[in-house]
Amino acid sequence: CEIVIDLPSVSRRHARLCGAPPGSDDLATIEDIGGMNGVRVRGQRIPVGQPVPVRPGDVIELGGAIVVLHPPRDRGAPSAGAIARAAAQRASDEDPMKAVDRLIEVVAQSELSVLLLGETGVGKSYAAEAIHARSARANGPLLRLNCAALPEALLEGELFGYERGAFTGAVHDRVGKIELSSGGTLFLDEIESISLNMQLKLLRVLEEREIERLGGNRRIKVNMRVIAATNVDLEALVANGSMREDFYYRINVVPIRIPPLRDRIEDVPLLVAEFLRNSPLAQEKGINRVSNRALQQLMSYSWPGNVRELGNVLERSILRTSGPMIREVDLPGNDVKKTSDSSSRRGFDYEVPLKEFLRRAEKDYLGHVLRKYRGGINSSAKHALVDAATLHRKMKSYGLRREEFRMRGSKADTPIFQMSTPPNSTQH
Repeated sequence: CEIVIDLPSVSRRHARLCGAPPGSDDLATIEDIGGMNGVRVRGQRIPVGQPVPVRPGDVIELGGAIVVLHPPRDRGAPSAGAIARAAAQRASDEDPMKAVDRLIEVVAQSELSVLLLGETGVGKSYAAEAIHARSARANGPLLRLNCAALPEALLEGELFGYERGAFTGAVHDRVGKIELSSGGTLFLDEIESISLNMQLKLLRVLEEREIERLGGNRRIKVNMRVIAATNVDLEALVANGSMREDFYYRINVVPIRIPPLRDRIEDVPLLVAEFLRNSPLAQEKGINRVSNRALQQLMSYSWPGNVRELGNVLERSILRTSGPMIREVDLPGNDVKKTSDSSSRRGFDYEVPLKEFLRRAEKDYLGHVLRKYRGGINSSAKHALVDAATLHRKMKSYGLRREEFRMRGSKADTPIFQMSTPPNSTQH
């Protein structure tokens, strides 16, 4: 039978899958019959026209599609009746984080680029760590870069490196993060903030696996896996011309959406335990648990700031706690409260003069934007449609410091991501 995978990266005639003969240890064979983007088995590209044996659990990459072979449901049936399912199949009755973890487990075995999607603070950086830790590149470096934190001129030098004398102040050679991450993983957060020109340069690196340092003329081979992350709709950026379509498809080979904490509130006890276990201050003070009432309070909140906000609340609670347990009274009252229709909106005092009302509203607005972009001045200014100098001036007048909005919190272990069957599967 003919199986259709409706993806741009999969050719009309891409591969041939044949069941193995009865008695064979293999489940089937896969043959590349001239697919545009080739076929990979267990991370290795296979030669065209040469059948390669595959076994249950093997990950097969057909362009941007991931296929996992499963044994026949009827153990007595011949191998030719095996079912091949794409790993991205959604199980509607499944816990969302189990689906995420299952997809991370499968994707980690491949070399495909991954795009992590989700609101600010949901834990996209932890997902990137989990993918790296479970991959064949786990012994290599995992380098992170927040693309919104640097202007384009500095971002290019940080990514590509530069040669001595490339520009004023370049007194020595510098190796960029792309080159340093060779053999490992490069995690690019807030990928939506890079310019069209930088997108083109990164696209060439992803396609050619070569770079040139700034001021250099030598082509340097690189071999890294790229994981990108964003909290915005990249398809909308493509539609309005802010992102190149070819770059979008190159980084969005396997999208993984991390659900917000309000949709998995049952994870709060696990996250609290992980945070206390990894907090140096909690370890120093001997704090290893929270009271039942405090936990109930944490689980009744909607967490608009997601996992990062939870970590910040726990940090402050640890500072205020003297005994081994965080109690309800140790939680900042203005941070955690019962969710209701009225508490989801910030109240304003309408009895003050208009000038004071607008001043408070502007400060609240700037705080929200700075929180959204983790203190990134350029991204926050772009969002607010003001220049960076104006934003700096207003921040100073309201006593807002960018350091207050940067990512904080202890590193969590990968067990935060525990899952099952991945989203959107195509049968093979």
